[in-house]
Amino acid sequence: GWNTICGSGSAEMKAGIAIHIAAWNESMLDSAMVNSDADLLIVPQEGDLLIRTECGCLEVPVNYIAVIQRGIQFAVFVKGPSRAYIAEIFEGHFVIPDLGPIGANGLANPRDFETPVASFENFEGNFYIVQKFLGKLFRCNRKSSPFDVVGWHGNYVPYRYDLRLFCAVNSVTFDHMDPSIFTGSLFIYLFIIISYYYYYYYCELSVKNK
Repeated sequence: GWNTICGSGSAEMKAGIAIHIAAWNESMLDSAMVNSDADLLIVPQEGDLLIRTECGCLEVPVNYIAVIQRGIQFAVFVKGPSRAYIAEIFEGHFVIPDLGPIGANGLANPRDFETPVASFENFEGNFYIVQKFLGKLFRCNRKSSPFDVVGWHGNYVPYRYDLRLFCAVNSVTFDHMDPSIFTGSLFIYLFIIISYYYYYYYCELSVKNK
């Protein structure tokens, strides 16, 4: 289950956000959940999560995040007691911000967001689905697995992201952004690199254009 920490707005307003703490002590073997209010951002705090969705499975260990879009059924499988933070956004979807003046490098790259491979179950049994709608929970039963999607295409699909691939601005985590983004207007940047066998001399010149 989960416990709400804070929030603003509501699903009825189609605006705002809510932050929860979620905990699992066993896997969701014969159940699934679908959130009709918002997209879910899941940040594991303790324990590795295996999130099964209609589009396939995502392994989400600590240092990863996962996003489950509104209306997609999912179940969480754990190896032991696990905890995670969950954020809901009631308006729009999670998107990567434009880099703008940062340039081509830095922050998060679209290529690092991983989507699942289609995986389906084809068997009958007693399953129940918990649906969150307008802040309330509803339950229904079905006689077959909810994860019966054979294939998918498009971009409305759950995904995961390794936070260690995020390149922070100004710390040069592993990539180098254009240094000119840290200068004011009317500056001209010039880089000079002189190499002599195995020795390199790096010169950086900043000239203000008056």
